[in-house]
Amino acid sequence: MAVKAAAASKSAPKPGAKTSSSKSAAATKAKKASSAASTRASAAAARKAKALVGAGEVTAKALDDLSVPGLFPLDALESIRTPTQAGQVYRLDGGFLDALRLQLRRIVNAEGTPGLRLSFKISGPSRKEFEARLEKKKAKHETISFSGAKIQKKGKDSVLVYTKEKSMLSSYFSSHKAPGTGANPSEGLVLEGQGWRLEFVPPDGPKALRGAVSIELHGSEAEQQKALAQVIQAAGLQPVFAPCNDIAIRRYAMMKLLWTLDPDGAEKLSKKGVLSNLKLSVIETALGKAGASKTRIDALRYEEVAPGHFTVLDPTRVVEMKKKGFRFAYSTVATPEHVLSILQHGQKATLTRWAEGMLINGMSSMADVGSGGAEGVFSRLVTTGAKDKSWTGRTFKILLKPELLERTDIWGWPGDFFGRSWGLGKENFGVDLVEKINASGYASYNEIISPVGNDPRFIGAVVATSEADRTRLITYLQKNKYKPPGGGSLQQFVRVSSTIDPQLLGTQPAAAKPKKKAPKKKVS
Repeated sequence: MAVKAAAASKSAPKPGAKTSSSKSAAATKAKKASSAASTRASAAAARKAKALVGAGEVTAKALDDLSVPGLFPLDALESIRTPTQAGQVYRLDGGFLDALRLQLRRIVNAEGTPGLRLSFKISGPSRKEFEARLEKKKAKHETISFSGAKIQKKGKDSVLVYTKEKSMLSSYFSSHKAPGTGANPSEGLVLEGQGWRLEFVPPDGPKALRGAVSIELHGSEAEQQKALAQVIQAAGLQPVFAPCNDIAIRRYAMMKLLWTLDPDGAEKLSKKGVLSNLKLSVIETALGKAGASKTRIDALRYEEVAPGHFTVLDPTRVVEMKKKGFRFAYSTVATPEHVLSILQHGQKATLTRWAEGMLINGMSSMADVGSGGAEGVFSRLVTTGAKDKSWTGRTFKILLKPELLERTDIWGWPGDFFGRSWGLGKENFGVDLVEKINASGYASYNEIISPVGNDPRFIGAVVATSEADRTRLITYLQKNKYKPPGGGSLQQFVRVSSTIDPQLLGTQPAAAKPKKKAPKKKVS
């Protein structure tokens, strides 16, 4: 995400020319100052995180051993590796960070200067306060835009290299504007300093982007360290970098489950204050009233479900959905090239593509930005009631294993609502959603939305509706040396079915778990 002023704005001043000796002295001095500042910020964040843990809740059962780092190296940015285009993701908690998730990418701007981009969302209850803080700092109102970029490999890192291409966000979202959208929804707030730029989408912005923050740091490693310390101080971002602990991990997982079982109840709890002040016992009581047993709560776990994106999984939900007739989900694409891209890299949401510099619109991208659907990938559920019904959408059908619906961040509708992420109730989740889809015969245009994307491991098969299209796809995949997962043949993996058959996936094996990585050393 980038924000562009209506009038030309001045770029951050570049340092003047210096001799090599003076450069060295200045760099050493800057690095020491940056290290001291970031160490203070790290210590403050750790103290805050410790203070936020409720009395009597010193320990809690960990729900996973997710390999996502839980401590951000504030004073060692140079140590961060970005092996894929998703960069490096951190699971952090200060009651301020939405979904516990902060993403960092290495970048090179259009002028050739190296840097870092940090992306995250601020949780709903804190957005107004943060907006007021930026306004007090005289932040500018500028039009939101996205920059084109190419992925380049530099050593062990994948780097986003910006091009000159820009895409400005429209302020027109058709009829899919969420409640609370302001008069100038395409505008964000921008705060700048020496070597850094912060962009924020305020709480009255388009639904899919509300609360989004992007921070870019530019210059040498020492200058980036100094810039990070400055932006944290200027914008009061210390809580963002608070380290995660088992209490926070369990609290968030329980709230995600509650969101799917009793959205109104989850919203009421979230509005009582900072999430990190909420006691586990309070959430457990609410979950009990919503019908969740302690066994179900203890079975919750975190997994990386798309490159750079982790969420909470609830295995019980899929079991219940299957009893009501749910069998699998599917998405559609038009070309063999697109099929291969998805098989290799997974499915990506509109906002994910834009963040990676691919300025490609989907079928209704602007409407989806206004409705909230642009946050995720669209698919349709297939139930036993769909037998012999017509497929919807484009030529090729990507069949997604039922395990995908263990994700607690997925919501859906029994019709085409452009992925609306507001006004959600029980009927937008799990068993209640399946019942809605089957209420008056199978609703062919139902939709589910998977935030950020779907990993290739959730793909069970690809379907063409004619033998000619099947042959065309198999030929293309063979030419590109694609081999289906699990050692099967392309003839088995690519199938033909002119109408929906709920048994197309049969007894497909469950989605393979991501390989566990050796835990990374923590940097204090």
